[in-house]
Amino acid sequence: MTYALDSVGTITMFAFFSPAPVFWMTLLAVVLVGTASSTVFLGLALLAAARNLRLASQQAKAITRVDCATLPAVTILKPLHGAEPRLEETLESFFLQDYPAFEIIFGCRTAADPAIAVVERLRARHPQIASRVVLSGEPQWPSAKVWSLDKMIAISSSPYLVISDSDILVRPDFLRNVVPPLLDPDNGLVTCLYEGVPADGLWSRLEALGMSVEMPSGVLIADMMEGMQFALGSVMAVRRDVLEKCGGIASTAEYYSDDFVLGNRVHAAGYRVVLSHYRVAHVLFTQSIAIGYGVIGDRRALRQCWLYPLRDLLGFFVWVDSYCGGSSFYWRGELYRFTAGGRIVSVARTKAANPD
Repeated sequence: MTYALDSVGTITMFAFFSPAPVFWMTLLAVVLVGTASSTVFLGLALLAAARNLRLASQQAKAITRVDCATLPAVTILKPLHGAEPRLEETLESFFLQDYPAFEIIFGCRTAADPAIAVVERLRARHPQIASRVVLSGEPQWPSAKVWSLDKMIAISSSPYLVISDSDILVRPDFLRNVVPPLLDPDNGLVTCLYEGVPADGLWSRLEALGMSVEMPSGVLIADMMEGMQFALGSVMAVRRDVLEKCGGIASTAEYYSDDFVLGNRVHAAGYRVVLSHYRVAHVLFTQSIAIGYGVIGDRRALRQCWLYPLRDLLGFFVWVDSYCGGSSFYWRGELYRFTAGGRIVSVARTKAANPD
């Protein structure tokens, strides 16, 4: 398409067909479709956020009426693997719970794990809290985390279990908020949204924004459209009888997204998966190469909103690369490979067992 000025200064447009206009028309169509779909998603996200805030307020009010002295004993399960940023702070936040009766079980592969030293310092600092360390040995299942959890659950004493990742930071009222919904026999699992807490570096800040903005947007819309049919690994509070009915934690051992699978199986078993009104913090690693404030309460989502376009652009390239690259990925410093149905295998362990 070209433009020219005629004798009276009017712009005259001449259109002609060539490969270039076809490219630009295709690009324009992609932009229009993308704009329309993102606008619809934004509308759904705003509706879901408003709904969640209303339901969260109702849930919080109901929990305040529960007599804390009547709450059941709880076992907190913390699988560990290596040193992490602010590990002592995140783990200690679970020792500081304002709750009548609870124990904490930590799981590591070997006594040489550097996380053990952190745990022992905390146990010495809080001797009034019942706590134990389980050494699981080298994992025999694809998911090392689930292998460790299985050993930890086997020695736990409570019918109420709270599984939480090692990088989760909570306030002292955490247990008092996530356990009460499990007293309803129709509720099988309680899970929590989280805000991203970045370590140093731009990439960590971008990842934290995604956790505080993109991730909760998708969760809230899913909850609004079809109800919670999955869980988030930050927090999974579950009754032991429900877990056993779903095949035990071992039933998730072949999956990378064991949290999603567990929540999905709890829902399939006829129980409700409850999205708690309570928000936790997820402390991130330093990385190399947003709903965030209104629902999650993450002030960084406002202060760093100028990073959203960059976060979205990088997210697009990562999405494209997921279709172009291989099926291997690193998880906790170990190499894994995806297989059919979202299952995983450990490449390192596979090579060790089959050196040829």
